[in-house]
Amino acid sequence: MAKITILEGPDGGGKTRLAYRLCDRYGFRYHHEGPPHQPDMFRYYAETLERMVYSRTNWVLDRFHLGELVYGEVVRGKSQIGTEGVRLLNRLIRHADVRVVIVLPDPITCEKNFQKELDEGRGYLKTRRQFTRVYNFYHDLWRQSCGHYLRFNYRNRLHNLDHLVTPYRHTPFRGMVGSRRAKFIIMGEQVNHEKISVDLPFFNLENSSHSLNRALWAAGYLEEEMAFVNAYRGTKPKNLRRLIRESQPKAERIIALDGRAQYVLATQGVPHYRVAHPQFIKRFEHPKSQRYVRQLKDIREANQSYANRYLYKV
Repeated sequence: MAKITILEGPDGGGKTRLAYRLCDRYGFRYHHEGPPHQPDMFRYYAETLERMVYSRTNWVLDRFHLGELVYGEVVRGKSQIGTEGVRLLNRLIRHADVRVVIVLPDPITCEKNFQKELDEGRGYLKTRRQFTRVYNFYHDLWRQSCGHYLRFNYRNRLHNLDHLVTPYRHTPFRGMVGSRRAKFIIMGEQVNHEKISVDLPFFNLENSSHSLNRALWAAGYLEEEMAFVNAYRGTKPKNLRRLIRESQPKAERIIALDGRAQYVLATQGVPHYRVAHPQFIKRFEHPKSQRYVRQLKDIREANQSYANRYLYKV
């Protein structure tokens, strides 16, 4: 598994300087992302990051998905990925133990650097008002992340950067996203290659993925307690018993959302809870969606009088 550090932050923050320092010290390969250059930036970010994670190259990314969230809102009035897209991408980031660092010096220093870039005709922002909105947006993201995003403010000594780099760990299972210490494993059938080319389960801002994610959040599921995986790789079923045992030893409940996924789990002797595939809930506002949320909530809260209705015992 590759080591990956994503650097985010406003113009004038010093991301590029820090990125080159990480390249020099740790042998990372440099990758820069600017304004949107694809019709579907969410898909681009997902496929790019997934391939980087399983490459043999260590990467430092000078701006990535958070840049589109922040700059899209401030400069263009709308981001291509939105907060839902960020939450999904964070599942891959969490599972692969990617470091996300927000480079955010104090506002006075950062604004001076921004003004210098502006005078020299560099940078993406064109006004101080834009800069202030971007700076505050990044500050809020860091503060609300509860430690998931690191902050680097250049008060830290540049010779001590080890905390910005992921230590080598075991390679995560390809095709699984979410927490590496999940209580709940959400299992689908297989990836829809019309929507995304890599095996990332329920990784879409539309259709079934969108409906499922909204239902899970409404039922009270937290990102740090969920992992997602598909039952099939192409036409071949995965060894789910081994995958769960080796990758998610703390998993308490497996929720199968498709008849084929339920069949694979049953034939491999894995107890699981059975819930309908979210494709049957075409829109979250559909009357049946509230019953769907209730089922998911019962399973999460171990409300046995209801949850056992959905439990398949081996």
